[in-house]
Formats: sequence, structure tokens, C-alpha cells
Amino acid sequence: MKTIAEKNPRNIKDFSGFFLGGQDWRDGISWIFANGGDLAKKDGDKWVSTLSDPNCLKGLQQL
Repeated sequence: MKTIAEKNPRNIKDFSGFFLGGQDWRDGISWIFANGGDLAKKDGDKWVSTLSDPNCLKGLQQL
């Protein structure tokens, strides 16, 4: 990706060698899982969000 970003053939401002199109919230799940995070956990008979977990935040920062 570094080589692609350095070339930037169209001189696009803030060009990146990695493109993630769309606005689908699920696009970030791979980064969350790769860092040991999860979307929610079962607490009794309810599901509780775990998106504030440090592992989730680390994955989203990488994204």
C-alpha cells in the first residue's frame, strides 16, 4: 500500500492505498474481531454492547 500511496497517479488529496467504499457499519467488524473485540456479549438473557471495549476501539482506530 505504501507504494500505491506514494505514486498517487491523480494527485488526490489525502490519497490512500486502501479504499473501503460504502457506508455499511459492518465494514469495521473484521478489525474489531482481529483485535480480540466483539460487538456484544450475553448478560443473563440480554445482549449488551461491547463496542466501548479497548479491543474494539483499537480495531476501529486501525480502520
